[in-house]
Amino acid sequence: MKTGRCCSQAVAASILAAGIACLAVSAGRAEATPSWEALKAHYEYDRSAPLAVETSDPALGIGATEYQFTFAGADGERVPALLLVPTAGEAPFPCVLFLHGLGSKKEDARLALPLIAAGYAILALDARHHGAREATDRPLLELSLDGIAEAFIATVVDYRRAMDYLRTREDADAGRVGLVGVSMGGIMGGLLAGVDERVKTAVLVSGGGNWGELLGEGRHPAVMERRQRGLPDTSRIMEIMAPADPLHFVEHIAPRPLLMLNGRDDVIVPAVCAQQLFERAREPKEIEWYDSGHVIPIGPAVTRMVAWLEETLRISPAKKEPAASASNRNHRLATWVVWVDPSPLTPRALALATSVTSGPSPRLRESGIAKHPRCFRGDVGGDATASCDGGHNTSREDRRRDHA
Repeated sequence: MKTGRCCSQAVAASILAAGIACLAVSAGRAEATPSWEALKAHYEYDRSAPLAVETSDPALGIGATEYQFTFAGADGERVPALLLVPTAGEAPFPCVLFLHGLGSKKEDARLALPLIAAGYAILALDARHHGAREATDRPLLELSLDGIAEAFIATVVDYRRAMDYLRTREDADAGRVGLVGVSMGGIMGGLLAGVDERVKTAVLVSGGGNWGELLGEGRHPAVMERRQRGLPDTSRIMEIMAPADPLHFVEHIAPRPLLMLNGRDDVIVPAVCAQQLFERAREPKEIEWYDSGHVIPIGPAVTRMVAWLEETLRISPAKKEPAASASNRNHRLATWVVWVDPSPLTPRALALATSVTSGPSPRLRESGIAKHPRCFRGDVGGDATASCDGGHNTSREDRRRDHA
């Protein structure tokens, strides 16, 4: 009996000790996640500071006039930007912020032809350590974790400043701003939409949260190289990256709507990261899962994205489209062309491409545009396929490498 009593006391002591340990761990975790006020403070800036915009001459793009410009970031660094304004339709146009992926640049916004065809202006920036800002900077993932977090925060603040710029333009409606973020841009988009209520709707493509999982399990080559150079343990990663982790921001998007588009077999931004982010978000929210990896089927995703923006960033009643006009626009969206690099287009190819967004689409299989060595062709509702000849096919695998 005495032995039994001692054993019982020992078990009780062990349970009590375990309980105290759990409380201590919970308290430590609670302290490791800053308050919302502290998190949001990272993204504050002086709105009265001059933008000091410097613009270049506008150029005719595919269905849009392209404006390249720079402005002063909150920290004084010049921010390279690109604005695409539809050539068809009536201004001011609702605007979509386009946040590119890791290793990409603002010019990827030229790929957003279906959004331009639907009557949206597109505004894109080079993220910190990307595009025109890459030449003198170290690659993003070669920075310390603190440096990565700071780059994410600074890029989000750059986009907040870009929305200030939109208020100065007569061709863009600063009151109707949506967001499309892809991959890394999907992570940043969760931050931006969480801290800035001017973003009225958000579409996160192949995005997610939880930096411990993203850096610990993600299989993007740059992430794998970063792991080889060494990372702290998961709890330390989560602590350092907390101010740049959308897990702590996504719930603040509501009551504005959120759409997530993700691949079930994604190993770049693991599907568990997307699921965790979606679970943290509040209604209204939707998630669409595709039987794909990091690069989701382009056609169905674009169809879903355009429909979502039409529903959540709809044209104001005073400027509602006539039924015939809406029907023509839907017809224009039935066939579209995605350009990897539209700059070398011949005048004939440019005219054909422009007609895709300004009138009934030509039969692309019979047109010179389908023979351009840098083009993709696809039907909205179906997957895009490489359609270039002359030994210059751009495969879906090439796009995975280029735009992961």
